[in-house]
Amino acid sequence: CGADTTQHVLVIQPNTIRMAVSVNGNELFGCAPHAVRFINQSHNANSFAWNFADGNQTVTQRNADTVFHMFTQPGTYNVAVRATNTCSDTTTHITIQVYGTPNASFTAMPTQ
Repeated sequence: CGADTTQHVLVIQPNTIRMAVSVNGNELFGCAPHAVRFINQSHNANSFAWNFADGNQTVTQRNADTVFHMFTQPGTYNVAVRATNTCSDTTTHITIQVYGTPNASFTAMPTQ
């Protein structure tokens, strides 16, 4: 009955992720408990795995998003955000410093 041939040109481009995760400067450090808003304005990702380095993790799917997290204990936390799509992945880090609650300790001398 015969033969037939066809051709299709496929152009494949990498779907490069552009990470843009930030924290307001005044939230990079604070006293425990310390609330932080991570502002995600990344592009071309479809999943974000957040590791807050305090035993808590979460996953989000939106590029334009704000993720809230409460650090309850003093310490230095190297927060990792891993973004993925069907072609690539990348990770960024933000360091959050949480100080302990001040403990006032003083004595008074009797006045003469």
